[in-house]
Amino acid sequence: MSAAGTGPEGASGSSDVTSRPGEVVRLRVLNPIFGYERHADLRRKRAFFIGGVLEGGSRGKERILGLVAAEKGPATDYEFQALWQFFVAKRWGSEEVSSRAFAEEKPSDMWRAVKWLFCGSPRREFQLGPVVDYESDWSGDRKEFSMLFGLVSYIREGDRRYGRFLWIFRWRPR
Repeated sequence: MSAAGTGPEGASGSSDVTSRPGEVVRLRVLNPIFGYERHADLRRKRAFFIGGVLEGGSRGKERILGLVAAEKGPATDYEFQALWQFFVAKRWGSEEVSSRAFAEEKPSDMWRAVKWLFCGSPRREFQLGPVVDYESDWSGDRKEFSMLFGLVSYIREGDRRYGRFLWIFRWRPR
């Protein structure tokens, strides 16, 4: 039951390795054990081992799922996961910052582009199963750390810092 395939534009037999507009390359080996996808128009690459691509993920978009999976593209600088999203490391937002900076040329957008150049992606997320979840967004000046689906949470928004315990009780560090 081995299957390998390419999109309609990739079926021409050309051995050119560079992406062409409209080109979609898909490779599936013993689907769904291993998969690789490269989409030139979306500038996206995906790979997974024992998994697949699910429709209707967060915000109605596709998302990868696998024993080990990785994605790179303009919407996601990179995402790496293992054990069906038990471990997730994700960075995103650089494309949006850089395109705004060079299109509008506002001083604030240019500053964000410089910060992106030296600090990396505006948004980062790290999850270790249901145990630990960390997310930061320097463009919104916000960080959040939680354990056990928010049983204990610590949130920083600008100069304000606060936390929650048992999903209900708020506390503010001094």
